[in-house]
Amino acid sequence: MSPIKRIEKLTPEQVARLEEFRERWLARGLATGPCDRPAMEAAADEAYRAAGLEPPKIKIWLGSPFAGAIGAHLLMRIPKLSGDQVGDQVRDQVRDQVGAQVWDQVRDQVWDQVRDQVGAQVGDQVRDQVWAQVGAQVWAQVRDQVGAQVGDQVRGQVWAQVWAQVGDQVGAQVGAQVWAQFGDQVWAQVWRATYGQHDASWLAFYEFFGDVCGLEVCGRLRGLNLLSECGWWWPFAGAVILTERPTSIHRDDQNRLHNTDAAAIIYPDGFALHAVHGVRVPADVIENKTSITIERIGKEPNAEIRRVMIEMYGSDRYLIESGAKVIHRDATGLLYRKELVDDEAIVMVRVLNSTPEPDGVMTREEAIAVFGDAGKAAINASEGARFKEYMIRVPPQITTAHEAVAWTFGLDTETYHPEIES
Repeated sequence: MSPIKRIEKLTPEQVARLEEFRERWLARGLATGPCDRPAMEAAADEAYRAAGLEPPKIKIWLGSPFAGAIGAHLLMRIPKLSGDQVGDQVRDQVRDQVGAQVWDQVRDQVWDQVRDQVGAQVGDQVRDQVWAQVGAQVWAQVRDQVGAQVGDQVRGQVWAQVWAQVGDQVGAQVGAQVWAQFGDQVWAQVWRATYGQHDASWLAFYEFFGDVCGLEVCGRLRGLNLLSECGWWWPFAGAVILTERPTSIHRDDQNRLHNTDAAAIIYPDGFALHAVHGVRVPADVIENKTSITIERIGKEPNAEIRRVMIEMYGSDRYLIESGAKVIHRDATGLLYRKELVDDEAIVMVRVLNSTPEPDGVMTREEAIAVFGDAGKAAINASEGARFKEYMIRVPPQITTAHEAVAWTFGLDTETYHPEIES
């Protein structure tokens, strides 16, 4: 048998298809809406057969990764339950058919075999090129920005629900014991999931070598490839738990989870994740913005969440209402500074528009009271004039109002002279 010829360079035709695979798998990894359940169940059977296992007789559908992690934990416990803990009929039907989790066989064992053979047949340069153009970019947008956040939310919600139901009611010592027996085991199921659409990065990588480069071994991943059209799933001997995809996903222009009006991700069973520019936040920060107060912002230990709260509250409003100090004033405006724990200070310059406006928010008298000499326009205005004011955030190293206003125009204090503006 002649040795397999290694692929050391992609042809121009193969290179041209990299974008096609990247876009296809990005779409799959970020897809929303109901799964084709019969198709996904058939794909699970194929994945089991590829691992040398009998297809699962029991197929359970749940509405989210959170429900799936809890379901996987409960399914592991069924063989241990007896008597009145489980209905006799259910126990008899399930106990004899559900065995240990086979995550390592269905996913990792097949993956390892494919990876080793692809490694033997493809040169390092080609692997790096395909990963950079397909796998890494899909990973960044799907697994890193979405899948990892979903996993963190599942773990956080498991902890919150266990503690709310146990810790506060029966005390920290007993609560910790229940967590050790229940919470850790459910938490572990996040790591033992097969991530469906959130595995898009590495599945795209190997599908390219199978479909475009003709590496037959990649065909063993066909079942897993098809299962990328559903949510997370958990394989057991004799049973599989499958979950739905989200009903909606919202992201910002940098592909981070983001929605300031509702959940950034929501699943059919109501499991949701709230995030602003990729930072996960408590649901009420988004759903009930009146819950954000000066006191709550001050007590928030997480600097990233605190920044989001300040953004939701309004940086200028927060600065004034939290008692920020005026550290400098001159003819250009007022410079405020608010120190924050474990974060950079907020520094903003407050300026008055140089001409009256019919829809201004400040009367002439109010402008003079706030700005003093910096309110020259108000001082020179006629009775009844109204003015607009602006609060503009500037870098924390700025120390004078003149420097701050100059910075907003991309100038320094040597070149910015407002008194000669036309």
